[in-house]
Amino acid sequence: MNTALLTIILVPIIEIYLFIKIGNQIGAFNTISLIFITAIIGVVYARYEGLNTLRSGFSQLIKNELPAYEIISVLQLLLRLYS
Repeated sequence: MNTALLTIILVPIIEIYLFIKIGNQIGAFNTISLIFITAIIGVVYARYEGLNTLRSGFSQLIKNELPAYEIISVLQLLLRLYS
């Protein structure tokens, strides 16, 4: 079986299993709170990194240079956000 397909199947199963185990230990409300807190931190971090990349890209454009690194960084950020 393809390792990518196996990973796509196994990671969510392990994640759900761990949510249930942690929920039993610390409670459902605390588990859901932790999920939301980590999601908020992830969104704030992605926004911060996106703005830094945009700022760096504009400074490269002002210098009449191709912002190749910034273009790759933006693509990586988009892949992380939508995967």
